[in-house]
Amino acid sequence: MPRFTAANAREMAARAHTARLQRLASGRLAGETFPQPPQVGLDEAAGSYVIKRLSRVRAHLDRIDALLAEESDPKRLKELAEASHKLAEQERVLDNRPLPGSRRPAPSSKSLTAPASSGPWLPADELQPAPPPG
Repeated sequence: MPRFTAANAREMAARAHTARLQRLASGRLAGETFPQPPQVGLDEAAGSYVIKRLSRVRAHLDRIDALLAEESDPKRLKELAEASHKLAEQERVLDNRPLPGSRRPAPSSKSLTAPASSGPWLPADELQPAPPPG
């Protein structure tokens, strides 16, 4: 038997409309009628979450490292190594560290391009004519 039919959809729409009219007549907003979770700044919430998550991941990594040191069963060692790898990847992302080779070094202060003058690379006194062929 279907849960939603035309008859019960009509009935639920009428109930919702009545409840909406009562709420509007009372002058209360929807946020006052239904309890809302406390609002915090997005930067604050995200930053504190990342810090808490990072500390939990690092604590879990420490526990797995201790278990790895004690374990001798090859199957269990493989499972612990995979878990450690996944947690290490989470820790790298949460700590904002790039993958190896993905960050380019900053350009050095010395320029490796040609000098600004349009003259030869070597001073005139160091220029030598090419030896004759043969």
